[in-house]
Amino acid sequence: MEKKKERKIKGGVSSKDISGALKEFYKETLEPKFEQIDRHLIRIDGRLEQHDAHFDQIDMHLIRIDARLEQHDACFERIDNVQKVRHELKNRFK
Repeated sequence: MEKKKERKIKGGVSSKDISGALKEFYKETLEPKFEQIDRHLIRIDGRLEQHDAHFDQIDMHLIRIDARLEQHDACFERIDNVQKVRHELKNRFK
């Protein structure tokens, strides 16, 4: 098998030189940035989990409030019924 000739670009730079420079740039510049971004995203995930727990507590609180409001609604319905009966009795005995 024939060995390919290394292709030279203007100015005497080879594709191998460019490839090496790109690998070095990735290793020294991009990879640390990606790791930094990963660490940041992990911290954000933790905060979002805390927010989820907080929203779960709020949901439970709202469920309790809703149950209390339903009890109040039932009381108002009984009051309305008593007032209707009272009104009917008042009209009957006029």
